[in-house]
Amino acid sequence: MKTRVVILALLVLSMVLASTPAWAKGWYLGGEFQLTSLGDGMVEDIDTGYGFALDFGYRYSPKFALDFLFGMSFHDEDGNDVEYMRFLGGGKLIFNHPEQLQPYFIAGYESHLLFRSLFDDIDGSGFYVGFGGDYYLSEKSSLDICLTYSMWTGEIDLPSTSEDVTTDTLSISYKHYFIK
Repeated sequence: MKTRVVILALLVLSMVLASTPAWAKGWYLGGEFQLTSLGDGMVEDIDTGYGFALDFGYRYSPKFALDFLFGMSFHDEDGNDVEYMRFLGGGKLIFNHPEQLQPYFIAGYESHLLFRSLFDDIDGSGFYVGFGGDYYLSEKSSLDICLTYSMWTGEIDLPSTSEDVTTDTLSISYKHYFIK
């Protein structure tokens, strides 16, 4: 019985992958510009900052991709520079395939590091969710816009706050797909 299920699953998977256009699967790499707002629960006087990120991943099928991102943004806190670094890893559920505009939902795990000064940094981890859309310029390139919401979980050493620690990020990126 188990052998039949495995054979049936492999047959269905091969039919799905065989009917997928070439641009819908494979590795991709992108660069993005970000606007990040740190929530009031984190630190009250940090302004919205700009940043950049390196986005890479693998699209397994027309409807699913694994996505990884390393980003950094720069903020101001009462005249002091603040840097916010994060690494995200998650899954992307893609809708409206095979159209040129493909909206998606993304969710996953995030690791954070906020540098407020040489001796004061805040680190943590949490989860993020977001939505966006890829607009394909060709089979090998797309423009992407995405809005993500992150919530830190676990113990976070913050000065006297009981609010949730959150961030909001709006990103615009260009992606290149490595396909044959």
